[in-house]
Amino acid sequence: MYGTLIGIFLTSTGILIGADTVLWDSGAPHSTRIEKTCVSSQRSIAAFEGWYGERLSLQQQFQAVCKTLARSRKPVSIDEQADLLIRKLFDRYREQQAPGTTPAAAAPAPANPHIAFVAVAGFDGATPIAAVRELRWEKTRKGRWNVTTAPVGKL
Repeated sequence: MYGTLIGIFLTSTGILIGADTVLWDSGAPHSTRIEKTCVSSQRSIAAFEGWYGERLSLQQQFQAVCKTLARSRKPVSIDEQADLLIRKLFDRYREQQAPGTTPAAAAPAPANPHIAFVAVAGFDGATPIAAVRELRWEKTRKGRWNVTTAPVGKL
């Protein structure tokens, strides 16, 4: 897999997202091209960074939810878009933990607690805004590991 970083820039004339696509299994004759961004509304753009999931399931979920947001007739705030995207990724990640496997709470510490970031940038009315959410492993007070979501930042 080859990939690069994503940059979101809010300017007085609009939103600019700098992102390369990812080539998955690029040594194969038919590499999969992965879009890391999508237009989530007429006035916003969303970006996905992180683990793409088994058989790209998290990335596919991101694209599906983003397309649903883009078709919405009602304006959805930037924060609501970011919350919906990360919640749906959380649900898909939990679905991938097949029944009969070790429960997340009993699992050993992950090698990397970060799973994925979702960033949404755009305009709420006339105000430019960017909201970032993270899907990650977090240790509970009882010392068990749990998958959780968290707001990372807002500009």
